[in-house]
Amino acid sequence: MLLLSLALVAIPSHATISGTMILVGAGGYKLPAGKNLSTITSLDFGTNIIGASANATGNIGVSFGSIGSVMDLTFDPFSGPMSNFITIGGWSFELDSVAIESPRSNILLSLTGIGTLTDTIGSLGSTDAKWSLSSVTANAYSMTITAVPANTLVPVPVTLWLFGSGLFALVSVARRRSMLR
Repeated sequence: MLLLSLALVAIPSHATISGTMILVGAGGYKLPAGKNLSTITSLDFGTNIIGASANATGNIGVSFGSIGSVMDLTFDPFSGPMSNFITIGGWSFELDSVAIESPRSNILLSLTGIGTLTDTIGSLGSTDAKWSLSSVTANAYSMTITAVPANTLVPVPVTLWLFGSGLFALVSVARRRSMLR
């Protein structure tokens, strides 16, 4: 008796955090002497003050005027993960990886990364998130953090169902044998 079934099982793989927040720097960052956006390998955020834009959406709950901080970042090479890379309005973001986007020029720098967004004062927990930085000058940049939507349906591999069905069959056979004795 071998049963074969394929189904989708609801497995919560993330917290129920959803939404996007856009962060803008209050004081920009400092470029090393003689460098431009095409040659820098790190960002010195100086005062480390950021503010949330009015575009925070979903249940992230960071309102316009919230003040937070961002740590200095060396991205080439990146030596993460960086805990508390960004903290603002009861949220903390750990940056796990960084990639330099193309094209890169002396007037354009784009970075992307992934990490974990954590609700530090509420009950939403943590979730995976995407991060990006876009800069056209040292005084004009924005960062975006977007929570990765929760995967509520995860396909269970066929091999797991085959193993379970085989195990069920063995238990059934053993039970029948014990009843016949």
